[in-house]
Order: sequence, then structure tokens, then C-alpha cells
Amino acid sequence: MRAWTASPRPPRATRRRSTTTSPARRVCSTRCCGSWRRPSSGSRRVDATNLPEYAGRLFDPCADNAIAGRLATSYRLERAAVGPSLDVVMDSTRQKVEAIEKAQRDGLVPTGTRRAELLALVVHLSTLWHSATPDMATITEGLSREQRRHVVTTAVAALPRD
Repeated sequence: MRAWTASPRPPRATRRRSTTTSPARRVCSTRCCGSWRRPSSGSRRVDATNLPEYAGRLFDPCADNAIAGRLATSYRLERAAVGPSLDVVMDSTRQKVEAIEKAQRDGLVPTGTRRAELLALVVHLSTLWHSATPDMATITEGLSREQRRHVVTTAVAALPRD
């Protein structure tokens, strides 16, 4: 799969297959999706006791930079294959799920939704606006960045309670 670029696609005869990590993955790993591959990324480390705020921090990179949103989409589409990079992502995701599970045991996070489902909801709600269909983007184009972020954080705060 070709990463999003501003330059036109070269003719098929001049394209080369690369055995290295795609530029989209390299850039994305440092922009928004990288938090899933690099647990040390403090700005997007999960705070299981404040999931609405965490969703807002996941929302920020893609809202502030349209290219980051496109790269995040490209990354999600490209990483379907099992391999070393997926293993790193899965380790980070397991750590986030475990943090939510601990917060649920401590009574800090609602237990009405299973921990993996809760994390999935938070992540997908945080990317709501940059993955909107054209018709939804058109009818919501009047919303400011702050209003969109508020929708994300409010939706996460409204997730099912016990």
C-alpha cells in the first residue's frame, strides 16, 4: 500500500519494491500512532483513571495536523500483517488494557464495559473526526477544533457505567 504523499505516483515501471519500513510508518511512529508502538510516549500514555482526557490527547495530533491523520489511517491499513512491528504494538496495547483492568479493580473506572472494549471505544472515538465520511464531514464542518475535541471527551465520559 502506498503512503499518502503530495507528489504524483510514479509510473508503474519506475516503482521499486522496498523491503524496509515504509516512510508512512516511520513518520507515523513519531507523530500520532507512535504512542501505540512506543509506550514511553508520555503525551499519549494511557491514564486509565481519566479516559476522557486520554481520548482528548489522542485526538490532538490528528486534529492539529491533517497529514498525521492520514498517516494514522495508512498505518492502521498497513499493519494487518503479523510481524515484529505488530508485536510491539500489541505489547503496548496489552499494557493499556492492563492499566484499565487495574483501574476497574480499584473502582476508578466503570466495570460495565470490558477493559479491551473500553480501550477500543476510547481509541475509535478519539479518531472520530479525521475518519468521518464526506457527508458527515460536510454537515459538521462548522464545528471548531475545540467543539470536536469536546464531543470526543464528552462521549468517552458518557460511556456505560456500572
